[in-house]
Amino acid sequence: MGTEKNTSKGVQTGGTAHTELGRDVSNVIWHETDSRNTPIISLLGGKLFQDGNDAETDVPAIVQKEKATEYKYEVLEKDALTRSWVGGVAVASTSEETIPFVATSGMQAGMLLRSKTKNTPEVVLAITITSSTSIEAKRNLGATEYQVAGGETWKCVGFAQKDGGSKRGIRTVLAAARTRYLQVQRNTFGITLQLQNSDELTNVKAWSEEMKLAAREHNLDKEGTFWYGPNADSTTDSASNVVYLARGILQEIRQYNEGSNVIDLNGSMDEEAFLGDVMEQVFATGPSKKMGLLDGRFLSKIMGFGIGKQQLQPSMKETPYGLAIGTLVSVHGILKVVHQGVTSIFNSAEEQGFGTVIDPERTVYKHLMDMDNRYQEGIETPGDLVNEAQFYSVCGASLRSRSHHFIIENIG
Repeated sequence: MGTEKNTSKGVQTGGTAHTELGRDVSNVIWHETDSRNTPIISLLGGKLFQDGNDAETDVPAIVQKEKATEYKYEVLEKDALTRSWVGGVAVASTSEETIPFVATSGMQAGMLLRSKTKNTPEVVLAITITSSTSIEAKRNLGATEYQVAGGETWKCVGFAQKDGGSKRGIRTVLAAARTRYLQVQRNTFGITLQLQNSDELTNVKAWSEEMKLAAREHNLDKEGTFWYGPNADSTTDSASNVVYLARGILQEIRQYNEGSNVIDLNGSMDEEAFLGDVMEQVFATGPSKKMGLLDGRFLSKIMGFGIGKQQLQPSMKETPYGLAIGTLVSVHGILKVVHQGVTSIFNSAEEQGFGTVIDPERTVYKHLMDMDNRYQEGIETPGDLVNEAQFYSVCGASLRSRSHHFIIENIG
């Protein structure tokens, strides 16, 4: 990890610890990690020091990095307008104007609604939203004489404006989420003075190895928090201080719109379904290029797709990020595929076959100003006959436009 040096400050026997101010070591410990197990950190880019080469190489970021001003922030997102509703009981009469629904939330007078019944698709005009479970409608548009079956799915296909007036209603409800995305991360390391002064060890190398190990642990702690953070307060530390826990990516996706962006394949996935139905859903919102971070079972499953069809480029090339990245091409969009191990570490055996699709342009590594991968020396307690230092960060991961990100699980 950079130039090795002896960081011994001598022995203090009383008073308070003499702590040197932290210095930024982001470019040093960035690549001192297990890249597959820390994909977010690896994709931040930075300055890479190749083995045996003192010259640094600039690696561009795929995931963006951004300073934060507080522990919490408020996401205000306008989700896509509701365009689908489920009908209530059947309506036997072809002239009955009251149509029941399970719920009419998001529906507005003036909407043109079309039932998705295969052989009898009726188009109606919503005149009045009479209650939370029914509407008054003009029926038989297009000279249809259909009865309304129970439990039909209705889609909004348009909005009919009245000539000279009748403005469409303004959406007054915003989807708001109060999210904590910053968490204090600390990793202490040290070496006793007895070990440091033993003839069998070179003290500089011993300290350097401790530093490298702490850097790896620091990155692993951060990465796990990015994915699994629970977003909660706790007062369980030894001094009864409040501990702020960040909200992780997986929780953010699972709680978005009642879990609508979690795709459960129910233990069965074939090539046609994945490249068709699954990819269509994944690319329904957001850009046509996204990144899939997949565990080993998931990746093995799709590696056989598209052989001879040029859909999957199975040559997972090693990149400057330390990650092997492949490309899965479908008619709906292009998925950059990364084998990531972080979920394999934390998920149970029954959860294997797990993947996350993110929009990297809207996935942001957040950190408090001057508190991203700092190195601090001299934190030892006086009289302990030890030299100690630490890495610390106040950071987290933030998702923008939550509808762009997906969890795909249970591939079988």
